[in-house]
Amino acid sequence: MGKPPEVRISEYTENGIVWQVRYWVPDYQEMSRLRYAVQRAISRNMHYAGLTIPAEQVQVSARVAAEDATFDLLRRIDLLVPLMDDELANIRDSAKETLVLNKNSVVKEGDSGDSLFVVREGLLEVSINTDDGEITVASLLPGSFFGEMSLLTGDPRHATITAMVDSMVLEISKTSFEPIIKARPEIARALSETIENRHQHNQDQANRRGDSQAAESAPLLERILSFFSISFD
Repeated sequence: MGKPPEVRISEYTENGIVWQVRYWVPDYQEMSRLRYAVQRAISRNMHYAGLTIPAEQVQVSARVAAEDATFDLLRRIDLLVPLMDDELANIRDSAKETLVLNKNSVVKEGDSGDSLFVVREGLLEVSINTDDGEITVASLLPGSFFGEMSLLTGDPRHATITAMVDSMVLEISKTSFEPIIKARPEIARALSETIENRHQHNQDQANRRGDSQAAESAPLLERILSFFSISFD
């Protein structure tokens, strides 16, 4: 295993804080490619956090900038694509922002819950319990989401999600989502299709690893409608 990267404050200036990122590459020939990958990752995290590299003179409302960045983050979530702009704005305004410290869990496998989480900053690790113990199955970067089955069906958490660095997540609760889906029940169909496609992708990956996943006990659309007490006319 290579030496881990280091991030530290280099200096404080009248324009802000100067951070220094140090990382090691396994081969000098790979330096340019890896430098670009690191710079792209930093830019991605800054974008989702609502931070921009300032021009010489910038006049902007911090509150408006933060709201715009959150809206942009949520608009990129494929699960939320069916929502109209005003619906998404309501979700943004009601979302709870939480700082999760390094090595702390956001949720644990088997916990009850009815909310969705979106990663705004940081890096999270997804782990599940198997016959051979707990294994890590994925990493979550800014722009990723988890907990959709808890939000839409009330299922227990399917995995343990742990912060690998201090991270920021947005939590969208059933309470904030319910008025939208009840006003437009047709959203449920689009949501079920998105989740089924995502789960099929995960199942394909699990099959390639030789893992197995339990099948759903009932069609997903029916479960969503039942959880929100919705019936189509």
